[in-house]
Amino acid sequence: MSQKLKQTKGIRLASQMKRKITLNRAQRALEELQKEKKVISFKAVAKKGGISTTWLYKNMKNEIMALRKPRHSSVFDEPDIMEHKKDTVLLLRNQIKELEKENTQLKEILREFFFAPVSKN
Repeated sequence: MSQKLKQTKGIRLASQMKRKITLNRAQRALEELQKEKKVISFKAVAKKGGISTTWLYKNMKNEIMALRKPRHSSVFDEPDIMEHKKDTVLLLRNQIKELEKENTQLKEILREFFFAPVSKN
C-alpha cells in the first residue's frame, strides 16, 4: 500500500508541475500579446504559448475573457460602414454623371470645330 501511495504522489506532483509550467507559458503569452498590442483571444494565446485552447478554457477562461476587447464594434459599426459605402457610391455616381455631361459637351465642341462648314471668302 505504501508503494501505491508513493506512485500516486509522484504522479500528482508531476501533474502539478506540468500545470504550473503550462500556466506560466500561458501568462507569458498573454503578456507578450499585450506588449505587442495584438488581439487577445483564446486562439492567439494558445498559438503563442503552445497550449491547447481546451486547456485555456478550463484553466484561464476568466483571465482571458477579462483581457479580450469586446467584439461588438464590428457588429455595431456595420450599419455605419454600409451608410458610408452608400454615400460613397452616390458621390461617385454624381461624379460620373458630371463627367459624362462634360464629355458630351467636349464632343459637341469638337464636332462643331472639325465639321463646321468652311466659308470660302
